[in-house]
Amino acid sequence: MIQAARVVHMDKLELYFAGDDDIGPFSARNELESLNLLFRIMNKSLLTSNVVAKEVLQMLQDETVARLRSVGRTADAKMVVQTQNHDTEDSLLKWGKHHAVKSKLQIACKSPYKLKIVCRSPYMFEIDHGCLV
Repeated sequence: MIQAARVVHMDKLELYFAGDDDIGPFSARNELESLNLLFRIMNKSLLTSNVVAKEVLQMLQDETVARLRSVGRTADAKMVVQTQNHDTEDSLLKWGKHHAVKSKLQIACKSPYKLKIVCRSPYMFEIDHGCLV
């Protein structure tokens, strides 16, 4: 259920870079939204379920709450959190490195209107604007 919720809440960047076998968590935002969805579903289900189902749903809800509480503790070590202070290229590079993407990414400053992408191999790429940073 968590994997399906993670896929539902993926943004464009996560969709682009996620591998076929990547089950997440993709980012702290994605994990929080996914767990919140599951928590809301469990709450609604608990209100309308029978006694036997309530026990199972309560255990699932308790596990969901435990995971929600742990997101903040693990976000720094395992997830790349994007903020508005980071530029797009820096965020892309951090996300790629976090997910073991090998690259020869070169960010340039000569001309912001000219972009050249050079593929070195299926897993390595280079973006060249003219001057290297």
